[in-house]
Amino acid sequence: AFRQHSADIAFAARVGLNSANPNSASFTVGGTYVVDADTKVNAKFDVPNGDISSSSVSVGYNQKLNSNVRLTTATKLQVGTGGPLIWPSRLSSMTVEINAST
Repeated sequence: AFRQHSADIAFAARVGLNSANPNSASFTVGGTYVVDADTKVNAKFDVPNGDISSSSVSVGYNQKLNSNVRLTTATKLQVGTGGPLIWPSRLSSMTVEINAST
């Protein structure tokens, strides 16, 4: 399901069900917020196989720095693995990208 709340805010959710294996239901919810004409923030919470221990949170940031350069950063944290919530071992991926056009 997708919901465009306003010109700046959008939400989406997905539930996956398998009648042969109901314990493997998946759940994803996410959203996008347009801060201004040059900046956008994304976030997503994902439980891929019905097990909270495999859940993750992803966050992205995209900003146009000038007419030729765009900065994109993203990170994914594993949140269902036990232990402290913020810990380096929970960081499963991080991306920083700068795109320049001429």
